[in-house]
Amino acid sequence: MTSGITWFNALTYNEAQRALSRCCQAPSFVAGMLAARPCTTDSDLLDAASRVLAGLPDDEIDAVLAGFPRIGELPADEPSELELTVASVADPATLAALARANDVYRARFGRTYLAFAAGGTRAELLAVLEDRLSNDDETEREISRAELGKIATQRLEHLLHHD
Repeated sequence: MTSGITWFNALTYNEAQRALSRCCQAPSFVAGMLAARPCTTDSDLLDAASRVLAGLPDDEIDAVLAGFPRIGELPADEPSELELTVASVADPATLAALARANDVYRARFGRTYLAFAAGGTRAELLAVLEDRLSNDDETEREISRAELGKIATQRLEHLLHHD
């Protein structure tokens, strides 16, 4: 199977739409990325993704965040499972602390806590979450946007380099 930008550009509109939705479910992301096709290189596609993600409306980001599993919980979908396979076993105290901190975050900001989790342990993600609880809403919204961008970019890279 051909990988990379050649493969991506050869996808039909509907195939590309489905593939992009697995990277980020925001309608404006999918539409913006479809409009960016065809791209010349993988880097061009990733640059387009950065531009599109930067312009996503807050309500779309909130809707996308609502679909993510809470950090520390077992995810139901494959992309998040890949990203959240941080430490297969965490001590019960850490899991309980993550659950409490997730609840505090949702109560404070009204959305799901999102962090680019690839490679981090649950204890490390808990420390980041606890630190982010001191942010104001505007700062936290920008951090969430950046974290969503990292996740979407990783998913695009995986899409382009699948075997």
